Amino acid sequence: MPQCIFCEDGNLPEETEECPNCDKKPFSGMYFDPEQYARAETLEAENKLEEAWELLKEEWMLHSDRDYFDHEMVMELEAKLHELFLRQPVLAPQRMELYELSMSSERFWGHFASEGTLKEAMKAMLKVEREDLAEELIDMHFGINWQSVHPRPDGPTADNVTSYIDIVRKEMEDAA
Repeated sequence: MPQCIFCEDGNLPEETEECPNCDKKPFSGMYFDPEQYARAETLEAENKLEEAWELLKEEWMLHSDRDYFDHEMVMELEAKLHELFLRQPVLAPQRMELYELSMSSERFWGHFASEGTLKEAMKAMLKVEREDLAEELIDMHFGINWQSVHPRPDGPTADNVTSYIDIVRKEMEDAA
């Protein structure tokens, strides 16, 4: 069960509106201003794409913080960011950065960044013809998963990266 972000009182039901110990709203998502979505839409309409992305990403970061993690808000904001990326593929580098942050979060909470997230990220980059970013994601994934392992194993070689991209492309073709 979730806990209050202020006093860390555990076992609060998810529908709790006020923490019984500190009398504050207990979950970070309760502090989200829905007007942020309207602001992001306005920025996108003004072709200020990077500013729109940064606005939503900043909110995502606030709610994915290790101390104030709010899964529901993280997923909602991630969906909004994904929708923005689908409308504006020029934001591929920013989308890649969000995948990197997601993999780092997975490593923190689950002790490894999942291969599923890596493949999802690679597919997103390959769909917008950014193989260079798909290659970077493989290196990031390796770096995130092996950052505290000593001695550190060798990273992926150019041949490994090429063959992994081919595997992901094949999965994309088979799914189509």
